[in-house]
Amino acid sequence: MKCLKCQNENPEDTLYCGKCGTQLPSLKEVSAPTETIETLKEELTTGTTFADR
Repeated sequence: MKCLKCQNENPEDTLYCGKCGTQLPSLKEVSAPTETIETLKEELTTGTTFADR
């Protein structure tokens, strides 16, 4: 598990960072479900105006 403060890699069962001593979040806090939102993108073709260009 990576420390949020110093980015040190720590074993999964560690409560505190071995480098800086910061308390690490529990696995329950880290493993929250995420949702990916798909957005349709319009394909740019020759002659299409993009960003006022």
